[in-house]
Amino acid sequence: MGFVVVRLGKDSVPTIRRFSDGTSEPPFDFEFTCKQVEETIDEGDYAFIYLGSDNNQGVETAWKQGLRGIAKIVGLDRGEGFNDESTFTLRVISVFPKSLDQFDFLERSATLYKYFSKYPVIGIKSSRNNAVQRVRDDPRENTSALLTAIKLLYPELSDNLVAHADELLDMLEFIPENEVPQNGGIASADDPVLRMVERAINERNELNFLFLGSPGTGKTWHAHRVANALTGANGNRIAFLQFHPSMAYDDFVEGYSPTLAADQTSIKYEIKPKHFLKLCDAARADADNHYVMVIDEISRGDPSRVFGEMLTYVEPDYRDRTFTLGYSGKPYSVPSNLIIIATANPYDRSVGEMDDAFLRRFEIVEFDPDKDVLRRRLTENGMPEDLQRKVLHLFDNLNATVPNGVGHAHFFGLRTVADVEQVWRSRLRFMVQRMLQFEPEKWEAIVQKYEEMFGNEAGNAETDQGETDQTEVDAANDAGDQTVTEVTGNEETNA
Repeated sequence: MGFVVVRLGKDSVPTIRRFSDGTSEPPFDFEFTCKQVEETIDEGDYAFIYLGSDNNQGVETAWKQGLRGIAKIVGLDRGEGFNDESTFTLRVISVFPKSLDQFDFLERSATLYKYFSKYPVIGIKSSRNNAVQRVRDDPRENTSALLTAIKLLYPELSDNLVAHADELLDMLEFIPENEVPQNGGIASADDPVLRMVERAINERNELNFLFLGSPGTGKTWHAHRVANALTGANGNRIAFLQFHPSMAYDDFVEGYSPTLAADQTSIKYEIKPKHFLKLCDAARADADNHYVMVIDEISRGDPSRVFGEMLTYVEPDYRDRTFTLGYSGKPYSVPSNLIIIATANPYDRSVGEMDDAFLRRFEIVEFDPDKDVLRRRLTENGMPEDLQRKVLHLFDNLNATVPNGVGHAHFFGLRTVADVEQVWRSRLRFMVQRMLQFEPEKWEAIVQKYEEMFGNEAGNAETDQGETDQTEVDAANDAGDQTVTEVTGNEETNA
């Protein structure tokens, strides 16, 4: 699979108008004839369609020049020689709402643009004149960076690729070198949570999301990945916070902060913007881009008290509407390009204390323990099938018994029986026992089931580990190590 740029010019005006006038919905086919087609260009390659000029005098065209769509080469009648005419049949899979040029990319995604700054036609120094130009193997001709940049300008590109070119979906998540996001990476274009959030934003103008799920169901992991996807993994456009019982309006919106007075000897207190206002200010100054605030464990604080008057103005219908800040008395507004993603455990007692006025302002996304996700992870870990079946049976048993469920992420690192025993002793045993503290019969049944499935195997794993350790001691002695210390009970001997 390769990539080319097809530049439509004065001989292709009818085709150009099909793109610029929006008279054709993808997929649709068109033919394009040109000379000087490289031998490496072939059927199956993808083509970025560039709307060029219809004249050679530099006269302004009726359409904006730039990239306007993506097509696939489904037919190629190649000329006998390099200077003979070749005819392409191209199937258009996506048409952008407007043509995209260098300035569009620089304004919206300058960080990404440097990775395709030498791309044919749209690059800074694109001097080749061929109507069809192949993309080279060059770090500054990165197609994944280009597709990711297009998606930031045209989010519906994901839907187009799902329908007509799903093999390109993984290329919509380019992460700039040395800017790999932490906290879970970036959600792929076909991630169901990201797609749901994007649809809610684009179709219903939802701007606030509450991810609800038991511990270990991936709500925080997804929140970070979605935030990275919405912002192109630009850390300057994301704020991560975690609420706690002492979090207050003064910490979140605005509050008094000490500063050195003009005489340099005394302290004075001034009202300063805090986390939320700072991100709002940055978003307002960059209205074409999404900014995201991720609030983890939002129910651990008192959201109504922390948000204050912001609770009304984060609502989509009140975005960009001027109101008065409670402390400073300044006029203010919450920009409509700020997305809030909060997470909470629905079984935490504090969630029940969140009032309806707060909850109704959020689109709720629920995360449940997922057996299929766990099965895929255990397979990726290389866990034997017979052990997988036992772990999945334990997972089912726990979720059928424990009222609030046990998340799949608790089991993600498992590969061996020893791993299962470690997670059971260090994490699951205490957590499940606490959940069933008033139902001792259920707890005893869980323990008995665990012992039946893993008790003997876990003991054997420990024995095997002990034998391995002894073998290493013997090998060290045979190798002539000067001193090997072995601890037996309270006695220490030199072997």
